[in-house]
Amino acid sequence: MFTERNFTISPVNVTAGEKFSNDAMKGRVYTTSLGDLNQLNPHKKIKLIVDEELEKGSKVALTNFYGLETTRDHQCSLIRKWFTLIDAFVDVKTLDGFLLRFFVSLSTKRGKK
Repeated sequence: MFTERNFTISPVNVTAGEKFSNDAMKGRVYTTSLGDLNQLNPHKKIKLIVDEELEKGSKVALTNFYGLETTRDHQCSLIRKWFTLIDAFVDVKTLDGFLLRFFVSLSTKRGKK
């Protein structure tokens, strides 16, 4: 899906006793710029969560989509004086059981004096 697939290196303790290293990796959330992954939209941040390692002792982990945000500097550039900002959100459940929350922000045109 992305042109760059290896976007981070993350330290983890080695397996010791009944505490496995792949269990320590599961559930970690990584935030990276979308521009770092596909050279488009550098003002968007994507969150990826680790689902599992490919195999025991592997140095590659499978991630899944966890969220998408716009950077603060880009949001601030969209806000202007004398404009009204409207924020809304809705929760949507897909047919396969995923729950998605969509946030929408928009601004109105400047009113006539």
